[in-house]
Amino acid sequence: MNALGSSFYSIQPRTESGKDPGSPDSISASAVYNAASFSAGKGMEEAVNELLKFSRQLSVTSSLEVLAPEIARGAVDILQASFSRVLVMLPNHTLVCVAYYEHSSTGGAVNPGDTVPAPAQLLYQRAVLNTAPVFFRREGAGLTPAERRVMGMAKATNLCLAPMRLNTDPVGLLVLGQDEENNGLARLEEKKHLIGFLAEQAAAALYRVSLSGRLRANQLETVLALAKALEARDIHTAGHGQRMTELSERVAIRLGCSVMDLETIRWAALLHDIGKIGIPDDILQRPGPLSTEEWIKMRKHPQIGAEIVTNVSNLADVAELIHDHHERYDGKGYPRGLVGEEIPLGARIIALVDAYTAMTAGRVYRPICTHGEASAELKRCSGSNYDPRVVDAFLSIYR
Repeated sequence: MNALGSSFYSIQPRTESGKDPGSPDSISASAVYNAASFSAGKGMEEAVNELLKFSRQLSVTSSLEVLAPEIARGAVDILQASFSRVLVMLPNHTLVCVAYYEHSSTGGAVNPGDTVPAPAQLLYQRAVLNTAPVFFRREGAGLTPAERRVMGMAKATNLCLAPMRLNTDPVGLLVLGQDEENNGLARLEEKKHLIGFLAEQAAAALYRVSLSGRLRANQLETVLALAKALEARDIHTAGHGQRMTELSERVAIRLGCSVMDLETIRWAALLHDIGKIGIPDDILQRPGPLSTEEWIKMRKHPQIGAEIVTNVSNLADVAELIHDHHERYDGKGYPRGLVGEEIPLGARIIALVDAYTAMTAGRVYRPICTHGEASAELKRCSGSNYDPRVVDAFLSIYR
């Protein structure tokens, strides 16, 4: 989870009309047309369609990593700018670049995630506090050479700093540059109202995503507190979740999992045994074999864990991996008896890593195995307990 998603200023959650900011219903049609009338080089209908499409895209985007690039690209395309940057304000008032888009390339003077360099920081901070966009000319007075350089004015004859605000509260800054000598378009100053409208919509969308991020962070803190409580019950498994997370991530990378899948697998590996909170201590810490009745209770912990994560968070994908991490590749696992690739890949990874860490760390009911002994057991059970691809990926880590 990106830390920026939960670090904006506290912002009023609704517009004066009482509607959620960023929703298409909160957008006045007259405001769209008034803004579009300043879109030099575009017809009225085309500009209105682009604005409405832009607003709808922002309203359905749920993560900062996707939203910020959409804002940067949309600003360049609709405003016919040369480049754009999306900066968000942190609680300490510093600004961080979270997206950059250039019409002719993908490069940029400031990389996403970088704090704005000091020469431009004060200038940007002042611009955020304005109620309207601020414009600069490359040859105009008031900018030092260092400020011109870090703001990218080598690529633009005019620059716009558009504050992104929700009501009166600052969210960040939309930086736009345009080289009118090369493209012959009207200057950014002539699109002031359109720029203001775009910045307002971007601010509302960024607020919505930051609120979602804060709620998600609170939910995860609750789940992690439960995980810590579980570890406190059994000193023999302390640190097991962290080791599971590290190894599961390495295997997932070897198997080419996406960034989103990696995050899901990390959380599921850390929380895979959370359901054992619902299992009595005398069963969890039994040094000998369990009775049939006790084993039935123990086998419920994946379902209990999935229910816990589902009830206190919105991590449905994580809950699914927790639910299925005791399934077997040959279909003889539990609780659903899934076979082969019916089992989510993340659950197949966690199943193998869980077995390996249990063997090499030891349990009250089983002595510690060496790495060689545990690896041999994984090979022996490849194709039955475990996915052969996952076994190969895991063993390749140690070659």
